[in-house]
Amino acid sequence: MRNPILGIFFMNALWLCLLLCCTCCIGPKLDQLDFVDVQTKIPIPAGVGSLTVGGSINRTLLEEDSLGDHGFIWVENWTGTPADLVLGRPGVKTISLGRIQQGDFTYTLNNLNVEQSLYSIKAYAVAGGRTIYGGLERFSFNFVVQTDTVSINNNEATLSALLFGLEALRDSVIDHGHIIARDTANLYLNKTFFKKSSLKSSNDDGVFSSEFEGLSFNTTYYGKAYAQTRDGRFVYSKKTLTFRVKDGWLPVKFRLPAQQAHLVSGAIGNSGIMGVACLDELCLNATNGPSRTAYRFEVEQDTVGKWTEIADYSGIPAKRSTSFTLNNRLYVTLGDRGVGNRFNTTTIWAFDPTENGGEGNWILADTFPAAGREGAVAFVINGKAYIGSGRRLDATANEVLYSDFYEYSPSLERGQRWRQIAPLPGSGRSEAAAFVVNNRGYVGTGFSAKEDLSDFWSYNPQSNQWTPVDSLPYDPRRGAISFSINGKGYVGTGFKSENSAYLSDLWSFDPTAARGKQWQTRTPLRSGGRSHAGLFVVNNRAYLGGGRSIFVRNNNLDFLIFSDFWMYTPENN
Repeated sequence: MRNPILGIFFMNALWLCLLLCCTCCIGPKLDQLDFVDVQTKIPIPAGVGSLTVGGSINRTLLEEDSLGDHGFIWVENWTGTPADLVLGRPGVKTISLGRIQQGDFTYTLNNLNVEQSLYSIKAYAVAGGRTIYGGLERFSFNFVVQTDTVSINNNEATLSALLFGLEALRDSVIDHGHIIARDTANLYLNKTFFKKSSLKSSNDDGVFSSEFEGLSFNTTYYGKAYAQTRDGRFVYSKKTLTFRVKDGWLPVKFRLPAQQAHLVSGAIGNSGIMGVACLDELCLNATNGPSRTAYRFEVEQDTVGKWTEIADYSGIPAKRSTSFTLNNRLYVTLGDRGVGNRFNTTTIWAFDPTENGGEGNWILADTFPAAGREGAVAFVINGKAYIGSGRRLDATANEVLYSDFYEYSPSLERGQRWRQIAPLPGSGRSEAAAFVVNNRGYVGTGFSAKEDLSDFWSYNPQSNQWTPVDSLPYDPRRGAISFSINGKGYVGTGFKSENSAYLSDLWSFDPTAARGKQWQTRTPLRSGGRSHAGLFVVNNRAYLGGGRSIFVRNNNLDFLIFSDFWMYTPENN
C-alpha cells in the first residue's frame, strides 16, 4: 500500500523546485536591481527674489549607466494636489540639468515674486524611461494664505486653505479663516460679506478649514481665505473659490405626530395628508393592521407649518396600500390587511376636503376591477389614474406577482370608469416607484419573483404603449419614494434585499436627456436610509416623513419606525 504522507512530501518538494526554477528565470536578483531614490531639499533664500533649490539622488548600482536626466519642477501658487505636480503639467516649469550618476545637485531661481507667492518645488530623475520624484517642498519670501478646495454637503460648505511662511519668518497672525459672499465685490472684510469664519491666532504653517452652515439652495457663492497680521493688516488669498449649493434637505419644524411607516400620502391644495400607517412592529410583521388615523399638514412657509388630525379612515386599513391624488381628493385602495383575508381589499375610498362642513371626510368612491393585492403603484395623467402591478398570496400561500394595469376615469358613470390597458412589460412586480413627467407615466424598480429591480418604463396614454428608458443606476430596490417637480422625476431611498440595506440616496430623471444620461445623482436624505416613507409635493417642494429601517439593540436587529419630517428643494435647472 502506498504511503499517503510520503506522497504529499514529494508533491510539496516538486512545487518548491518549480518555484525556485521560475524565480531564477524571471529576471535579475534583488541585488542586481538599480533602485533610485530622489529627495528634495529645503529651499534656501539666495537674495531678494532668488531661491536656491536642491536635491539628491542615491542609487544601488553605481556601475550602471548615468541617469537620463535630472533636475527640478516648480510652480508658483500651485492649486492642485502634490501628486498632480509632475513633468508636462500645464503651468509647471522645468529645470533640466541633464545626465547624472548620483549625488547632490542645486539650482538658483531668480526674479521671483517676493510678495504673496508660494512656490512649490520637486526634484526629479529619469531612469529607464520612468520618472522618479522627490517630495514636495514649499517656500515663500513672505507669509502666504492660499485657498485650496471646497466641498459641499447639502446646505453646508467646507473651505480649506494653506497658511505658509510663518514658521520660517518666526511670525504669527492674530486671526485667519474664510469669508464667503454672493458676489466677488463684497469678498472683503470691510464689505457686507455674507459669512465669515474666525480661527483666531496662529504661528504654524499648514492647512486649515472653515465650515459654513445654513447656506441657501440654488445659490452661487464665492470664497476667499484671509489672515490678519499683528499690525492689523488683512492679507487675502489671490484665488477665489466659486461654488454652488444646488439641492438638498431641511428638517421641517414639526415632526410627524407619531412614528409611521407604510404611509398613505398625497397633496391636496397647499396641504399634504399622511397616515393610515403602521405604528408598531406587530403591523410590520403583518400580525395587526395599520392605524385608521390620518393627519393633514398645512404648509405655511417651506419648513414651517402645522399638523392637524383629520377624520379617521373609513375603509379597512391595509399595509402597502396604493394612494393617489386626483381632482383635489386623496384616493386609497388595495393593500395587506394583516389579518383574515389579507389581500381582499378592493374598495376605493377618497378623502374629500369639502365634506363635513369643510373639515373633510372619507367617501366610498369605487371598487378596483381586478384581484386584490398589495404593493400596487399608481400615477395620474390628465384627470385619469393608472393603477397596476403588485402581489398577493393565493390560498396555498404561493406568491402571485402582477403586471396588469388599469385606467380609472372618475368623471364617468359607474360601470364605465375602468379600462384595462397594456400590461407593464416583463414579469410581475411589487412595490415599484412611479412618477409623471410631460404627460408620460414612468414606472420602475420594485421586486420580481427572483430579485429587486432597477429597470424603468414610460407609458404613453395616447398609444397605450410602454417604452423602456434608462434603468435607475446602481442599487435596485423596493419601497422607494417617487415624485416629480419642474419637468423631472425623482426616485430615492428604499430597501435593497440583496444585502438588507436601507438606502438614503436620491436620483433625478430627465426624459429630454440622451439615453444613458437620463439619471443624475442628487443630495441624499440626511437622516439615514429607510423604505416605505410617505411623501407629498407642495409649492415645488417635496415633503418626506416616516418610513422604516432596522437597528442593532443587544446584538439583535430591531425594527425602527421614523417620525421625522423633511423638506426637499430641487435644483432649479
